[in-house]
Amino acid sequence: MMHPSTSRRSNVALGQRRAREQRRAFIAVWRLNVPVADLARLFGVSRKTAYKFIDRFQRLGEAGLCDLPRAPRATRFETQALPPRVVRRRRLIIPPPAKS
Repeated sequence: MMHPSTSRRSNVALGQRRAREQRRAFIAVWRLNVPVADLARLFGVSRKTAYKFIDRFQRLGEAGLCDLPRAPRATRFETQALPPRVVRRRRLIIPPPAKS
């Protein structure tokens, strides 16, 4: 029997593959000079999304048809490890609570 997370991963991969194939078809029809509004209606996406796919294809080629990561590249308030000397100094100023 297959582990549930394994089948979920394969479903995600299948969904990504289908999305990429649909975007390839989208670009193929776009290359036939079909108006973007008609193209968006045909593929069931907004015109904004249609222009996004066209732009990504023009900038990145075939790689632009893949899903991009949704996570931000960097977080604004990323915490950094304190240098050991700062940690030692803080322990001298604020001792840890006594065990009872």
